[in-house]
Amino acid sequence: MRLFFGIRTLTVALTGLLCVVAPLAGQTRDDNWKRCAGSDSDLKIVGCTAFIQSGQESNEGLAQAFGHRGYAYVQKGNYDRAIQDYDEAIRLNPTFFGTFYARGDAYFYKNNYDRAIQDFDEAIRLNPSYAPAFHDRGSAYHNKANYDRAIQDYDQAIHLNPSYAEAFYSRGFAKHKTGNKAGGDADIAKAKQLDPKLGQ
Repeated sequence: MRLFFGIRTLTVALTGLLCVVAPLAGQTRDDNWKRCAGSDSDLKIVGCTAFIQSGQESNEGLAQAFGHRGYAYVQKGNYDRAIQDYDEAIRLNPTFFGTFYARGDAYFYKNNYDRAIQDFDEAIRLNPSYAPAFHDRGSAYHNKANYDRAIQDYDQAIHLNPSYAEAFYSRGFAKHKTGNKAGGDADIAKAKQLDPKLGQ
């Protein structure tokens, strides 16, 4: 969940991993890719690093591997290292909106809201129908205390996805900040109707 005040449900590990991990002996390309695309952050880093270091992949495959590894570093709370991988993924494939969106989130986690907004802008330019990019850009504006601008982005996120509980929830708090308590309460109630776990 990505809310304006920066509280995220993303689990942050406290331990790091070496930036360069030797490929596991006896692992095939498919084995490494399964690890790279999996959910375990440590195995993602191992598998993606082996995939990247193989010297046998296309730019598209490498871009995906750097993107997956970047997300693994985000999961571990190593946002600077994640941004390095997202930079490389974007260099290899500058047309994929998802990497700009992911790098924007990494900058958001670092409280660098202006830089996050730049990446969300580019993600939206490449894919104007991607509601989470509007929501997270709204969250960045919200943390900059630009509540009216945040509400515009939350509005667009809800327009694109009328069942977007987080966007209603975030917009509700933004409306409170502008003095619209009734509107904020209505949005928060709608968010909890869509997702009863919100706010717990």
